Amino acid sequence: MSDMTLHVKRPSGASLVLRHNVVLIMLLGLTPVLAVSHSMVTAAALGLITLLVTVLACTTVSILRALITRRWRLAGFLFITAVYTTAAGILLQISHYPLFQALGIYLPLICCNSAILFRMEICAFRSRPGPALLDALAAGFGFFLVISVFGSLRELFSTGAILADLRLLVPGSQTESVGAISILEPSQNFMFINLQPGAFICLGLLVALANVLLPKRRKDTGNHKPTSEHLRVRVTQRH
Repeated sequence: MSDMTLHVKRPSGASLVLRHNVVLIMLLGLTPVLAVSHSMVTAAALGLITLLVTVLACTTVSILRALITRRWRLAGFLFITAVYTTAAGILLQISHYPLFQALGIYLPLICCNSAILFRMEICAFRSRPGPALLDALAAGFGFFLVISVFGSLRELFSTGAILADLRLLVPGSQTESVGAISILEPSQNFMFINLQPGAFICLGLLVALANVLLPKRRKDTGNHKPTSEHLRVRVTQRH
């Protein structure tokens, strides 16, 4: 008879935002990051809505986890996320219709975001509401941070300014340049970054930079003692 103990360390909130970032490290939810990040306003708006939906959906899954069967959990995850996504779309359509139009199909597609579904499966479905809420906040904020920075960089290098689309947040505003902050001189040499191939290259550079700058995760040597932050799984084999 032999015993084997497997230790799985749960990432903390700060670690989930940076070292376990859903976009830069796990490469989840890349479609909206690439499609809506042509400006800082649209990127940050979608990131904020995704953050709110993530928090609400993951907390709801944690509260209702006893009622969700394991066989139908994916359908339950999608239904809960779709409810909050639809509500967010209706509210945005009423209050900021130009922004609703700018986000387009990628607003309702939040309910299919793999980053949200991943956190539901890994944490929310297995945890109490408190830890599930903190995990969703960290994961959602990590997504919001990356898409906002990515949108700012693309807008800056393609137009030389940021917040040029701030009018989308001002109901009834028809001024194109309201809130625009000019930083660089517009240059046609950087317009490539506003196209999808340029977006892929820019995102790849950010992923590479994150892998260089972020601290490396330590490999388990099998000699350390389990702590309260580790899950213990015992597998017994009989010969």
